[in-house]
Amino acid sequence: MATKREPLLMYLYRTVGYRDGTKAAAFLVAWGIYADDAKTVGPPTPEGYRLYWKASEAAYFRDLRAFRAAFVDDQFPDRLWSVLRRAVDSRKVASATREAMFVNGVWS
Repeated sequence: MATKREPLLMYLYRTVGYRDGTKAAAFLVAWGIYADDAKTVGPPTPEGYRLYWKASEAAYFRDLRAFRAAFVDDQFPDRLWSVLRRAVDSRKVASATREAMFVNGVWS
């Protein structure tokens, strides 16, 4: 029996609510962007993330707490980001564009 797939944002909203789900999603993507840029200098670190995004320590830990509430088995978003990155890279441009417009509508 196949398992039903659920969009990431719907999973997050159902699991931790709209506010923390939105924070967790934003943190996941922000971490991924930072990690992709930091690949040349080494593995991503909390300190590197805070410097990259000019985030305070308190803001970083609030967002990390929201992420960990949603994904209790993951300390950091590295594994999930690699899954998302592969999914995005494998999509056709038209499909990715449609999804981006949908996400934009949800986030605005």
